Amino acid sequence: MKKLITIILLGLTLVSCTTSREKCEWTRLTGESVSYLGPEGTYTGQAAMLFFGDDASYHAEKTVSDAVTLMIDGKCNFAVIPQENTVGGPVTAYIDELLSHDDISVICETELVIDQALLVKKGTKLSDITLICSHEQGLLQGKLWLEENLPLAQTRVVSSTAEGARLASISDGSVAAVASAAAADVYGLEVYAPRIQESDANKTRFYALSMGEGRKEKADRMLFSAKGNISDFPKLIKAFGLAKPAAITARPLKTTLGEYIWLIELKDSGYDEFLKICKVEGFEFKYYGSFPLI
Repeated sequence: MKKLITIILLGLTLVSCTTSREKCEWTRLTGESVSYLGPEGTYTGQAAMLFFGDDASYHAEKTVSDAVTLMIDGKCNFAVIPQENTVGGPVTAYIDELLSHDDISVICETELVIDQALLVKKGTKLSDITLICSHEQGLLQGKLWLEENLPLAQTRVVSSTAEGARLASISDGSVAAVASAAAADVYGLEVYAPRIQESDANKTRFYALSMGEGRKEKADRMLFSAKGNISDFPKLIKAFGLAKPAAITARPLKTTLGEYIWLIELKDSGYDEFLKICKVEGFEFKYYGSFPLI
């Protein structure tokens, strides 16, 4: 019953459309229960706040899988996950998580500018640092700065940038983190070096997820998957027509060489465009919904 209520609310309140071919617009729900990749202080948490506001009930989970599972089990209404970064590219583990469930839809998307900073305990000098902890994307985005300024320090991949900040906060000062300035406030650290990311155009794409079928109205974005052989992929691209792709990610099926599942996001599209694409032979398709970009 809880899942049914969520789907009804989604149809009536969360996204509004006046006709089937007008674009969906985001109308924020209030008082919802939302899971996200934690701990507190992650950019995913900031994206969740942008989607659902101050009065939602938030559940910071250790992994994206945990966040999605909490939603699937009916313990929260929505989940927020990162999807792609301009420097690190698609976050394949999170894409695989999305592709592994048949009953999930995407209801909204946002892009956040990611400013990575080197966080340390107060009074720490560069020469004190022997270990740097962060999410793999954080380490990749700050790779050039770290190699130039901390060439002898080891790196450790952890579940999130905020988890790296937490580990730095309980260390003896020899551990630093690559994370946001907001995480420094949460964990009582100081920003030793701001904006250490490789590019000032560093952005990450985030999805808000729900249970049930995706909306079908035309929107800023439309997401679907296509499973098939690489030799047939040009036919699939041709079927896009005038719709322009916003993102295409290929994941191997791990069965036969050349067999992939593509997660494809098109601009200014909806279910009508998806139905036209589905006419292409040789693929299995799944629709994740149309949704606004905020």
